[in-house]
Amino acid sequence: MTQTDFARSAPLATGQLAEDMRAVGTGHPDLAVIVSSLFTEPADYRTHGLDERIEIARLYDGREFLYRLVRQLAE
Repeated sequence: MTQTDFARSAPLATGQLAEDMRAVGTGHPDLAVIVSSLFTEPADYRTHGLDERIEIARLYDGREFLYRLVRQLAE
């Protein structure tokens, strides 16, 4: 995952991201934001199904994404 990939990645859908940003702006201290680091193609989305799977490369991309996200949040 390159720096450009990380900058372009949006783990939340656009509508959900806008809603969360609005809630954060109003100062809700109990707001929980869930960020997924597993990026898949829409046609290959099988979360929690009997045939759930993820490519190994996507797993490592997700690990890198979470590492960078936590580092940025910790700064």
